[in-house]
Amino acid sequence: MRVDVAVVDEETREPVCRPWITLAMDIFMRAVTGFHLTMDAPSRLSISLCLLHAVYDKAAWLAERKIEEEWPISGLPDTIHVDHGADFRSRA
Repeated sequence: MRVDVAVVDEETREPVCRPWITLAMDIFMRAVTGFHLTMDAPSRLSISLCLLHAVYDKAAWLAERKIEEEWPISGLPDTIHVDHGADFRSRA
């Protein structure tokens, strides 16, 4: 989905684009398990990177960003349900 934020040029402050976010969620806990934020439209790459983020431990990712909170959700899901977006209906 498109993020409701405009990225602007550093010098001119002219709008450049609006980023896209792909979310992976645990529907039982209603928690975000992973995400991928990009300037490109949703694709198999953004979905793959989102799922990688959901599966891996996030301690190093949080430390790199100096975030002192925990994000204890990681590991392989038992089942994956997807919406009916075009990126899920492709042959890829």
